[in-house]
Amino acid sequence: MPVVQLCVRCVLACHLIFLIGCGAAARLSVIEGTGSNPVLPPPNGSLIPLVNVVDAKGWGPSETPHAASGTAVVAFARDLDHPRWLHVLPNGDVLVAETNAPPRPDDGPGGIKGWFFKKFVQKYQPKAATAAVAAAQQ
Repeated sequence: MPVVQLCVRCVLACHLIFLIGCGAAARLSVIEGTGSNPVLPPPNGSLIPLVNVVDAKGWGPSETPHAASGTAVVAFARDLDHPRWLHVLPNGDVLVAETNAPPRPDDGPGGIKGWFFKKFVQKYQPKAATAAVAAAQQ
C-alpha cells in the first residue's frame, strides 16, 4: 500500500506544479493597453515562461499591407529566405544577408540530449520559427 500512496502523492505534486506554472488572465482591457500612453501591467515572473511564436506569412502576389493615408507600401524584395541584415551602399544598392541555423549534430542513438530534443522540443516547436534548408545569398 505505501507504493500506491507514493504514486498518488507524486501525481498530486505534478498537478500542483503544473497549476503553479499556468498563466493568469488579462487584467487590462484592449483600450487601456493601446494608444500613445498605454497602461502597462507590472512584469510577471512565472515558473514556466510562456512563449508565443507567430506564424510567418508572406504577402500574396498582389497583396500589400494597409498603409496610412498619403503613404504607400511596396515590396522591396521578394522570395527571400530568412533575411536578417540590410546594408545600403553609398550608390543606393541594398545588400541583404540571409541566415539560417546550422545543421544540428546527431547526438547518436544513445545520447540523452538528442533523445530529449527529438522527444519534446521538436514535437512542440512551431515549424514557422525554424528553417530546414540552408539559406543561399541572393
